[in-house]
Amino acid sequence: MAAGLVDSGVPTDICEMPAPYAPDYDAWRVVFEQSNITPETSAVGHSAGAGFILRWLSENPGIELDYVGLVALWHDETHRYGAEFFNYTFDPGIADRVGKIAVFHSLDDSPGIQLAVNWLLEQIPTIDYHEFSGHGHFMLGNNMDSQEFPELLDDMVIYLN
Repeated sequence: MAAGLVDSGVPTDICEMPAPYAPDYDAWRVVFEQSNITPETSAVGHSAGAGFILRWLSENPGIELDYVGLVALWHDETHRYGAEFFNYTFDPGIADRVGKIAVFHSLDDSPGIQLAVNWLLEQIPTIDYHEFSGHGHFMLGNNMDSQEFPELLDDMVIYLN
């Protein structure tokens, strides 16, 4: 994915989040904010990374972004998992500060992901929604055969150009 962005002329920075399977919002925020974030910035998050972007935008009302891609959104409203990670007030006004928000969702992902996507679609009905079948949680070796995700790449490149 990153190589496709670079090949398309899109400057790319990949944030390697600490402990991705035990997300810590403050630790992730420190890593994320090391990037040069401007109104021309695009952000893509997978699973908890997608939920992180929603929280970060909600807690930073002065920030504008050009494009946000949310893949297999994990956003646990019940706080059963990651109670601290999702302990914030969601701001549906983020849609006014982002040029485009796109959700990439597979119908065969877990029930928790289904709930999170439905919740977000209720909060921001204008989101650009991309539905798939057979992609599961969009993970290489699990439901994806390669690192390529042409649908996301095409959506970003077309929007950004």
